[in-house]
This record gives sequence, C-alpha cells and structure tokens, in this order.
Amino acid sequence: MRDLRDLEEAGYPIESDRGRGGGIRLQRGWGLGKLQLNYSEILDLLIAIATMEKLKPPFLMSNLRSIRFKIAQSFPDTQRHYIQNIRKRIWVGDTATDKVLSSFKIPKENIIIPLRISFFECKQLEIGYNDEKGNISNRIIEPHYLLFNWPVWHILAWDYLRNDIRFFRVDRITSCELMKDSFKSKDKMKFNKAITEFFESV
Repeated sequence: MRDLRDLEEAGYPIESDRGRGGGIRLQRGWGLGKLQLNYSEILDLLIAIATMEKLKPPFLMSNLRSIRFKIAQSFPDTQRHYIQNIRKRIWVGDTATDKVLSSFKIPKENIIIPLRISFFECKQLEIGYNDEKGNISNRIIEPHYLLFNWPVWHILAWDYLRNDIRFFRVDRITSCELMKDSFKSKDKMKFNKAITEFFESV
C-alpha cells in the first residue's frame, strides 16, 4: 500500500475495484505515447513548471510536482539533482513597474538558449551587457538565480568583473556565449539577502 501511495503521489493514475475479480491497475489508455522533445524544449518546460510552482496557482499545483518528477526520470542520474534544485533557484515577484516596462524588449532567442543551458547546467557565461545608462560591457558571470517580475526576467549572478553579486536584466543582454567552466553554489545567505533587497526595491 505504501508503494501504491508513492506511485499516486508521483502522478501515476491507479485504478482499483473491490470484491471478487477486482484488483489494482494503471488507468487504461494512460499516457501520451512517445513524446519527442529536444533538450532546449525540455529546459523551457522545466523552467515554466518551476515558475508556476513558485506562483502556487491553486487549480494547477496538484499535478506540477508529478510532471516535474516524470521529466526528471528521463534524465541521467548525474543531471537529476539539477532538476530537483531548479525550483529553489527561481524567484517570482510582482508585475514589473511602469518604469521598467517602458524600456522592456523581448529578449532574442540566440540570447535565451545559451542562458538557460548555463543556468540549468551551472556553466559560466560570457555576456555583453547594456546597462540602464547605455554603457556596454563584457562580463563573465555565474547565473545562480532567476528572478521574475512579469514580464521581465533578471539574473542574479556572480560577476567576475566586479568580483561580487550583480543583477542583470535579460532583455539588456546583447550577446551571450556558453563557456566550458562549471560553477558551484556560493554563499546562499548573501544571495538570499540580495534577492530580498531586490524585491523590496522594485
């Protein structure tokens, strides 16, 4: 019974019939069959699920965890911990302010693809960045967290140029190249403090 409960919590549809001839089985016709997603599509789906989990919509929460669990099973063991931790690395705030929205532009796909791989696989990223004053600089960063104020995404990263934590608006990134070097989590308390101060200031 414990095994069955674990299966149900993981999202598997279990049917049961009482009495003689009854039993327990997976729901007939269950599943979507073979669904082919490429790596980029899977990362998009994982980030979307993690974002929705943070938003905690009452009519969707019952299935999000099981969906994430099933996706995780398609990854090698060495990558599954990235999926388990991705929810902890995404923070969701309120709608962006009018001031922010006035300068917002939809990021280009050639920026998004290496960025999401870098975030998911904890790889360093080389970016060109255009700040709010129009100054352009080249940075090597470690994207530790994604912060979302609809519809604007921000990266909370370790910036090698400043040797400190910095925020980068995704739509202000002008170039983006994935690097080979990996990074590990740094001082979580310092990052959490920066996240709190960010959401208090917007």
